[in-house]
Amino acid sequence: MAAEVLEAGKNILRDDSLMLGNIFAVFRFLLRISTILVTMVFGSLLICLLLLDELPLGTISRRLVAAPSFSILDMHTHVAGIGKNSDCFISDRMRESFKFPIYLRVLGVSLEEIEEHGDQLAAQRLSEKVQASQHVSEAVLLAMDGVIDASGKLDREQTEIYVPNSFVKEQTKRFDNLLYGASINPYRPD
Repeated sequence: MAAEVLEAGKNILRDDSLMLGNIFAVFRFLLRISTILVTMVFGSLLICLLLLDELPLGTISRRLVAAPSFSILDMHTHVAGIGKNSDCFISDRMRESFKFPIYLRVLGVSLEEIEEHGDQLAAQRLSEKVQASQHVSEAVLLAMDGVIDASGKLDREQTEIYVPNSFVKEQTKRFDNLLYGASINPYRPD
């Protein structure tokens, strides 16, 4: 995409009559270039923050915002699974995406560990993270319903991540600091 924008910009700058007659085209070109650069910089920064364990994010955040003196309930926590000892699944599209290893890292698991110990390991690691937190005492673990087709059935081809309510319900029974958060696609006939 960046190459196409640069080529379009070169064409605009080569044609003097177009450049003189259409200043807005040059402005749009510069705006596109700056948007691409800003997106690349912030995207790279975000990936670095997610991948670097050694970065003292806790120290930085405590300097920016005073930590509360009360316990916090995290209302939006996701878990996922690959179908190892559960009905969870992640589509092949998602597994091949650059996001998949990032999601595993955020969950605190590796694919090898999930293969060996099952999908419930991801919930266990989330529980351990909550337990180790200085301020978050509980987290609502959210299921993730899938795409429902016209006949009212789960469309596995269109669903990227599926975490059934039954899986989350089982996991939240195992850990006192994880609370059950159901997910129901309104197109389900039941």
